[in-house]
Amino acid sequence: MRLILPRRRRRAGLRAVAVRARGCAPLLAALAILPGCGSRKQAHARASRAQLTVAAGTPVKGPAGGLAIGLTEPNPYLLAEPVPLPAFTGARGLVSALAPRFLRLDVDWAALAPSARTPPLLAGEVSGCARTIGPCAAYAGVAAQMRAIAALQRRSGVPEVLVVFYNAPAWASAPPNGCVVTRARAGAGTLTAAGLAAYRQLALEVLVLARREGARLRWWSPWDEPNEPLMLSPQRQSCSVGSPSLAVGAYTRLARTLIGVLRAQPGGPRGLVLGELADIPAPAPSATGIAEFVAALPADVLCSTGVWGQHVYPGGHGSLYGSSADPADVAVLERALDERGVCGQRARIWISETGVGALHDPAARASASAPRAECRLLQQALLRWYRDPRVDVAFQYTFREDPAFPVGLASADLSHLYPSYYLWRAWGGARAPQAAPPQQPAQCSG
Repeated sequence: MRLILPRRRRRAGLRAVAVRARGCAPLLAALAILPGCGSRKQAHARASRAQLTVAAGTPVKGPAGGLAIGLTEPNPYLLAEPVPLPAFTGARGLVSALAPRFLRLDVDWAALAPSARTPPLLAGEVSGCARTIGPCAAYAGVAAQMRAIAALQRRSGVPEVLVVFYNAPAWASAPPNGCVVTRARAGAGTLTAAGLAAYRQLALEVLVLARREGARLRWWSPWDEPNEPLMLSPQRQSCSVGSPSLAVGAYTRLARTLIGVLRAQPGGPRGLVLGELADIPAPAPSATGIAEFVAALPADVLCSTGVWGQHVYPGGHGSLYGSSADPADVAVLERALDERGVCGQRARIWISETGVGALHDPAARASASAPRAECRLLQQALLRWYRDPRVDVAFQYTFREDPAFPVGLASADLSHLYPSYYLWRAWGGARAPQAAPPQQPAQCSG
């Protein structure tokens, strides 16, 4: 059996289901509307038709606000798979107590398909470690994750799942060109025509696996952080803000491919979550600003859904390109969407990655005061999103901490919890999204 070691995404900074309670209204059902090829006039006609079909409404919002919670956690033993080690038993109970209404499933393409000669190893063995830190218990990759999701959904009808692709294999990517930063990873390359065909096949195989395992995958995102050069490169032909973004074109090809795949498949409603944007408020020489990205996206893709994702990490951890003074601000995205007409104005926003930690000062993670202060900052952000009429859900990235990306709720060795865990538990559990926001837990004080 081939061993696939878990590859956690390396980023410029800290950025990175809905489980719908019985009796709650479903979240916005923004279904993918198929774009096709054709003239600009035809594209505008398609966009106009799409604008009429994008549903409006804020089902997770009550009179004062509302916010559902989601979680990214790749280890199926922390979700629902049979637990092989006692260390995972207690941790799974802690995850269950969060009762996230959404689960985000990250698909690391390069780890699954190291060669173009073989299909993606969706059941390839993963070590189950937090990088090199135990406890470790191997599991069968995406297949085991699907089984865990299916078990949760059979039990309670939830979570709803958001599938996100990232990290293209070298064989599927064009040679480096344009403004390629020294930090850029191999998996950020723009796809070739053959690579795009392989991407389509990957999405199809994930869908087939989900049907076989009985997992419902409703929400799909074409690519993670497409405005960030570590995740999609090149962003521009030359390293100047005056050089148009190339990333939007590369993302558009991915989005249209995924829309075509989803439309052709049976099995119930599915929709896109566009963007998954890194918190880059303004254009940078080697990155695409949020408003710049939204403005350049073709109308057929913009109007294919009513949901956008943005990554926001309170505390200024998130971006080398600057971030808003308000740690929970999504106003740049909201204004950019509003400027695109009806499709943008109706769009909902998901905070599809968030969390607090100590990337720039690892020693602070072990202190008594810093995690409590971070917890208080996260509470401010959650309250802001609760009151924002367009924000429906916030996803914690992750439960078990990645040592290279320290924003988890539990230590990498699963020996202790951070104060932010108790805050997420207060926002989750049996609490309805429309209920009054919870009080800050005692673990965040002091």
